[in-house]
Amino acid sequence: MGYGGDTVFKYKKNGQNYKISGLQIFSRQNNKFEDIEIVIQDNLVRGLKITNSGYQLSEFDLKKTIIKNIIKSDFSFPPNDIDIFYNSLPQEIKEKIDPDDFFDIDFGDRIFFAFCDLEDGNYLAVDKNLKVYSLVHDAKPMVTIMKISLLDILNDIRDNTFDKQKHLDQRYQNSD
Repeated sequence: MGYGGDTVFKYKKNGQNYKISGLQIFSRQNNKFEDIEIVIQDNLVRGLKITNSGYQLSEFDLKKTIIKNIIKSDFSFPPNDIDIFYNSLPQEIKEKIDPDDFFDIDFGDRIFFAFCDLEDGNYLAVDKNLKVYSLVHDAKPMVTIMKISLLDILNDIRDNTFDKQKHLDQRYQNSD
């Protein structure tokens, strides 16, 4: 499943994982109601299961649904790479990062973990060794290492002493 634009950031809530069952939809192909389960991870739909289905929209009569016996139950997902990395961070760093705004970016053969949105798809991020990077897609190079520790930049962001616009201006100015 995929989400466009800022939808993920608007609705994602880490740890809100559950399954919704008890729904049914009429299958024209099978000429009967089929069971539906929806799996929610971090408050976002991650999976859909319909019994005896080929998952073709034309297969179903969307006007014939049964929603009387809905059950919401806990559902556990195995930890993903971002959760494992976040949980490995020192507590003083975790306290300064909003886990709902912390995500991974795959760039070439490297994974970065974004912790600060600079707007327009630009981010401050760290690698697995906690080195801080500036990821700015219209600058050259797009990825540059910063000479500051993660803890120091998180403190600067918290104290409003890090100027995002000034940082972006410098990145564009210093482009090759």
